[in-house]
Amino acid sequence: MAKSAWKIWRRDAYEKIQRTGEDLTTLEINTILKKTMTGAKSSDQDGFALYQLAGIYAVELVAMGEKYQILLGNNPEKNLPNGTFNLFRRKTIFSGGGIFSFREIAIWCNAATNWIGRFANELNDTESERAEDQGQLMRISRISSEVARMLEKYCNELNRANSKGGGVRIMNVPFIDEDQKNLAVENHSAPDIWQQAVFDVNRLKKRYDAAIEKELYPFNELSKSDFLDTTEKLNFDLRDRMMLRKVIDIGVEKIVMQTRIGIDGDVTTRISQDFSEKPLQFVLDMHNTSIQMSVNFWEKIFEALISFFRNVLSRRK
Repeated sequence: MAKSAWKIWRRDAYEKIQRTGEDLTTLEINTILKKTMTGAKSSDQDGFALYQLAGIYAVELVAMGEKYQILLGNNPEKNLPNGTFNLFRRKTIFSGGGIFSFREIAIWCNAATNWIGRFANELNDTESERAEDQGQLMRISRISSEVARMLEKYCNELNRANSKGGGVRIMNVPFIDEDQKNLAVENHSAPDIWQQAVFDVNRLKKRYDAAIEKELYPFNELSKSDFLDTTEKLNFDLRDRMMLRKVIDIGVEKIVMQTRIGIDGDVTTRISQDFSEKPLQFVLDMHNTSIQMSVNFWEKIFEALISFFRNVLSRRK
């Protein structure tokens, strides 16, 4: 193993150990109120799970765009540009569930967040409602960026294994048309929120084309069927798969209560303001029961780990 490859492997191994340690030493209990529920389990195929999550976020963005289109009332900004079907989502380029699909969602979420702030005084909803919507948009943007980074890391590992690109970060791949001066001028002359978002999405498409051309990116994100075909054998490690299932389970629903418990005894409980004003006792009881069950399960895991290491050490003596 080459020296540089050894350093990369050692760094990745250390990061995985660190992340696993953080997971084992921290509990997080979320209580969620869902509008609708289904008994169906999440897909076992990681590619389809990604597509499902991107779809959940895209639908929420469209629904919020329709909501604010109505709230604009007689504001002249309600007239959408030609070819635009939604105030917040606008024209979609990527329809898969990979790096570029999630980056595109994050771009529109950030633009929508800024737009709500700009037109706050002209909207017919309350300040708390706007703050809640902005929080939702920022949450979707943050998770989308995290999923995109997770996917990029996976692709880099795949490229190293196939000796392609030497682990070059996909989002750092130069554009096919490297006319940076024109791009800079175009960016400078597009201060409007939506013009900037369109510009950023177009840059994203150019980066996608460059990564595809250099064979650094194995997923086709321009259609659902092509994306699922190219991600059929996608296989995340256990921690990434658990993170993906968790964000799918939470979806875009409101977390009314969240409790985090650290191994040092630090306990933090967050309660949404709306729920705190009109709490439901059975929800409080259910959250407390979930905490107790989680703590008991946590204790059993540590007891099993301690017992395992004791047995290993006793055999060495």
